[in-house]
Amino acid sequence: MKSQLLKNSLIVIILATCCGSASAATIAYGLTVKATEGPLQGTIAAGVLAYDTDIIPSGGGFVTLDNPLLAFDLTWNSIEYDDSLIDYAAMLFDNQGDLVQFVFGTDCGPVSCSVTPGVDGFSAAFTGSINGSFFYGMPGETETFEADLAFSGPVTIPVPGAAILLVSAMLSFFRFSSRPSVS
Repeated sequence: MKSQLLKNSLIVIILATCCGSASAATIAYGLTVKATEGPLQGTIAAGVLAYDTDIIPSGGGFVTLDNPLLAFDLTWNSIEYDDSLIDYAAMLFDNQGDLVQFVFGTDCGPVSCSVTPGVDGFSAAFTGSINGSFFYGMPGETETFEADLAFSGPVTIPVPGAAILLVSAMLSFFRFSSRPSVS
């Protein structure tokens, strides 16, 4: 009985220490694009973008990673864009950790994106309100076109931490340690 109790105690301690506590969460925004000019005028597309709170600098500031987005999904002009197709994103967080500006697209540099006429692609920018700007290009066209960009959210999706794992381990511990020993 003491051997089993010791074994269960060690399992609980190992699980609690090796798994740590996860404080990260995922922040997701819904986005809606409506073409206001060009060949896609009137076209509406809905998508989502999400990032992990681990990328937010302590005290706020810029994040300029190759792709800080955890997920991105938007079908525009029959092309399914996902986070692997986003060339670059720059994000600005305030001192509360709220997203106040960002820019992303398919052809971007350190702090801005561009759209090339005649090429499929887009750039999008958000400056702290529920509306942003969206520009797109299309093959065969000699200019770029504008669309309205609206955001909804954010929605925070918590990531379960080690506390849940610890509680599960503790329940297992008590369940197994309270069983009568069988000889």
